[in-house]
Amino acid sequence: MAPESGNAIEKAASAWVARMASGNVSIADRGDLQVWLDADPRRRGAYVRAQAMWRMLDVVASNSRLDEDDPQSNITRLAVSRPPADGIAAYVSRRGLIAGGGALAASLALALAIPSMNKPKPQSFVTASGQIKQFSLSDGSHILLDRASRVDVAMLSDERQVNLLHGEGWFEVAKDKARPFIVQSGDMRVRAVGTAFSVSRGDDMQLIVTEGVVELSFTTMPKPLRLHRGESATIDRHGQLRLAVLTEDAIRRRLAWREGSIGLDGETLGEAAARFNRYNHMQVVINDEQLSREQVVGWFSVTDPQGFAEAAGAMLNAHVVRQNGAIHLSR
Repeated sequence: MAPESGNAIEKAASAWVARMASGNVSIADRGDLQVWLDADPRRRGAYVRAQAMWRMLDVVASNSRLDEDDPQSNITRLAVSRPPADGIAAYVSRRGLIAGGGALAASLALALAIPSMNKPKPQSFVTASGQIKQFSLSDGSHILLDRASRVDVAMLSDERQVNLLHGEGWFEVAKDKARPFIVQSGDMRVRAVGTAFSVSRGDDMQLIVTEGVVELSFTTMPKPLRLHRGESATIDRHGQLRLAVLTEDAIRRRLAWREGSIGLDGETLGEAAARFNRYNHMQVVINDEQLSREQVVGWFSVTDPQGFAEAAGAMLNAHVVRQNGAIHLSR
């Protein structure tokens, strides 16, 4: 007796998948399937492929949103029905599709790719070290990026997606209730309609709301949290959440980078030096550990580390020396 052909196995496998999905399967049917699978090792592979094709057809049926009424469309819809209750007979067309093999697989791959083909590619906005720049979006929203920052933006039909990859951005969102404005920063997700807020991504992630209301989600939070104007949320590297209410002056200092400034009000000298060092090639070095813990106040240009160092030296009675391409402070 000649061995069963591969084509025959594929057709039989498609028939078994249709039969198992019909909803009218007995224990005896399952036993017969097992006997059929055990009789030839090629049958298991064919059965798995038929199951995968069946699931792909389900995806196409449930997810396809092509516009059938569009006279410009030259894409043919693939209509697939869910299993009816009256048995296997209604499965013939789908089973035939599964048994069609490679040509159908290629067609399905195209059908599944159509949403991705229609989805616009994200647009990247980037700032260099020391650069602060504003970008305008097609919906009327604005993004102001701090130095060395990057966001990827995708303007979709149902939402506006922004992914903050690194750095910090301030977002002034145009109102559009039909398309929420979503900023993703790692595992933190901020949802807004028409408002303004900043999001930073470094060792910690921080959100500051400067106008309106936003909805904050995070992987460790059981449900979204609403934050209003003047409120902030900080999530540290361990996933711990800290909430705070900020004064207008505190917000202005925290977001002073938007004006090209650094506002200090009780930060340690070490913290202040680190902030200047983010913007400048000329680094500020604190040579005394105790000195680095002293607090400083003031309003400085981000591009003037020398002026900051001299002011800090006068405040703290410290020596300021410019040496080897750096500014050193010591007692």
